[in-house]
Amino acid sequence: MKYFVVDKKNVSNNRVILEGKDYHYLKNVRRKKVGDNIKALIEDEVAILYIIEIDKNRMVLEIVDKGRTSNTIRPRIAVFQGLIKSKKMDLLISRLSEIGIEEIYPVITERSVLQNGIGVNKVARWRRISKEGSKISGLEQVLKINLPFKLRELKAGIIEGYDIKLLFSTVDDSIHIRTYLEKINVPIDKSFALFFGPEGGFTQREEIFLLNLGFIRVGMGPFIMRAETAAIAASTFIRIFYSNELFWK
Repeated sequence: MKYFVVDKKNVSNNRVILEGKDYHYLKNVRRKKVGDNIKALIEDEVAILYIIEIDKNRMVLEIVDKGRTSNTIRPRIAVFQGLIKSKKMDLLISRLSEIGIEEIYPVITERSVLQNGIGVNKVARWRRISKEGSKISGLEQVLKINLPFKLRELKAGIIEGYDIKLLFSTVDDSIHIRTYLEKINVPIDKSFALFFGPEGGFTQREEIFLLNLGFIRVGMGPFIMRAETAAIAASTFIRIFYSNELFWK
């Protein structure tokens, strides 16, 4: 079911006011008119919106019904990404939001490239990109963007909520991701924490640190990929691997 994502700040007194890109998207791309209904996602609630007014610069919609989201995409997947260059990070967040990844943790590693620091504005930008990606996919879920932190600050408490913790590595003895999933027969109701390095990968001591936290080293065969490509490819593979099972629950 395709949902339109609405920012909470656009909601007031049971009405939604849309301007700018959202207005353009509904009016000119989806060709919506007064009297049309729209299925929307407002934070963790689904809603039915009724268009009551359209003028040159804005659209006014009334919330006629809403309730808590009922669908969770299975398996639940969180991505821990060693911080990469700004444009590549933008691309990564956009693609992960389109395939229903639950949340992303940007992590500062020894080889991370920091460009002008990671401030509130950059995180806000990532959240806007996440919203746009979810709008394209129409999923009843928006990729959650967590605040960046340093790898050495990663605590067991952050990852203990995930059943399967995988460290994607280029080390020769890494087990192939498909072999791992088939061998241990991971049920679809389990949750995954996937850890990917930045450009240049992890240092040896970083991998040891993550292995000591319970991560299992896996790989994707002989391919050498860009950092953002690896995260997108692996996350998509897990989605496809489970696509013939119960996807929604």
